[in-house]
Amino acid sequence: MKSGKAVLLEERDLMSRPIIMVRARMHNPKERNLQNLTRFIVYLLESASKKCNDDMCDNFCILFDMKDFSMNTMDYQFVKNLIWLLSNYYPERLGVWLIVNPPVLFTGCWIIIRGWLDETTAKKVVFVNKPEQLTEYIHP
Repeated sequence: MKSGKAVLLEERDLMSRPIIMVRARMHNPKERNLQNLTRFIVYLLESASKKCNDDMCDNFCILFDMKDFSMNTMDYQFVKNLIWLLSNYYPERLGVWLIVNPPVLFTGCWIIIRGWLDETTAKKVVFVNKPEQLTEYIHP
């Protein structure tokens, strides 16, 4: 997607997992086509999965960069679709889901989103509030 809102990075995390990075601030739910966005996410998940098959890792990292996130960029339907895809088609592929720089207002959103996650997936979600925390998962 030319917008750069989501990308499969060349870099890997410290566990050698492929990283899918989503930049929340670049998303506008009012301008998105959910079907096209879902296809693009499937493409990213498939591409990350293929990178897993090429190497020693068997799962990937999803990193949501929440810098400059606002309620105008929140898209519950997109998040629901992502969770559904992960649960039904990639159940063991998610290694870690990093939520980086979450603003305080995301707390209310998280309460809703957390209810959609099964316990196994919820345990893979990590909130990263400080740069030094990120270095526990990603090369500096």
